[in-house]
Amino acid sequence: MDALLIERVLPIIEEVGLQPTWTEVLDRIGARLFGDSYLGAFPPVRQPRRPKHGDMWLWNTVNVGGEHWGATIVLQNGKRLSYDSFGRNLQLIRDRKDMKRKDYRSWSDNDAEQSKTSAICGPLSLAWLTIAKENPELARQI
Repeated sequence: MDALLIERVLPIIEEVGLQPTWTEVLDRIGARLFGDSYLGAFPPVRQPRRPKHGDMWLWNTVNVGGEHWGATIVLQNGKRLSYDSFGRNLQLIRDRKDMKRKDYRSWSDNDAEQSKTSAICGPLSLAWLTIAKENPELARQI
């Protein structure tokens, strides 16, 4: 895992622990970290409709309950940059009919930052957003 991502995720993990994180917890931390730029944590069927430059959000891979969190930020050029800590990227979107492929074309590096048995996808996604907000090109390499 990238050293900067580790630095950013540790305070979030200290706050929430290593157990799965739910929408309410992620939204509270996201709002504190990003203010109005953070749009929330969403299921695939309810993605933000017209996000603007600087907007960011978390998305889950299932509509009911929860399975895995990822993150997206809208770049200055209006395109979206997304992150999946499992590194599945485009395969993930091909498998999820609710997430429009045209909205999820640009991804961070496809190496995995967590194992399938780990439950830190929410904290990792928020930590990645802190980097993407400051330096999208650096975030693209994570």
